[in-house]
Amino acid sequence: MFGFFKKKGVVHNDSNCTIDITESYITINGRNFEVPMHIDTLIEVLGTPRSIKFKTKEDDRQFLEEIHGEGMVTKRVNYVWDELGLNCYTMNGKVLTCFGIELNHGEKYPQTPKNVFTGKLTINGRHWLDAVKEGEDCEVLQHVYLGDYVITAEYVDFEQDMSTRDETSYTGIEISLKSGTDDLP
Repeated sequence: MFGFFKKKGVVHNDSNCTIDITESYITINGRNFEVPMHIDTLIEVLGTPRSIKFKTKEDDRQFLEEIHGEGMVTKRVNYVWDELGLNCYTMNGKVLTCFGIELNHGEKYPQTPKNVFTGKLTINGRHWLDAVKEGEDCEVLQHVYLGDYVITAEYVDFEQDMSTRDETSYTGIEISLKSGTDDLP
């Protein structure tokens, strides 16, 4: 009835997938993950994603490697779980630096999941929208600071009043480390 089943711990449909974001973890179906993390850890739970490889321009590579460390941006890969409405970004093809949840389709990019997330999403056990509305409004983004993480929710209509925004007003949520705390393993 629910279309949710597991094979070797892999989620194949997200209608019963639960994600809770706390200051310490991203919990997916009861399993705790920390950002940054190795992509293989997430693949164990979510299955094999589609991958999109990027070549970083030399000027950008030098700039980014000054910030993130030598070799960290030479093999950039984004991963997408189209069926689940989830994606993530890596700097070196292996270490996940940002985890994304597609809530509603906005602009299409190669890393945009084909489907939206239909599971249950909470922030510190609260409905995600309640937590996001309490965050910092940055004209097209809403930031929630939680421990070392920043949760960024992108909304569609920047002229819309905060009190009238609902679940359909947001295209997605991304979880990453706050600036200055991005020491990758």
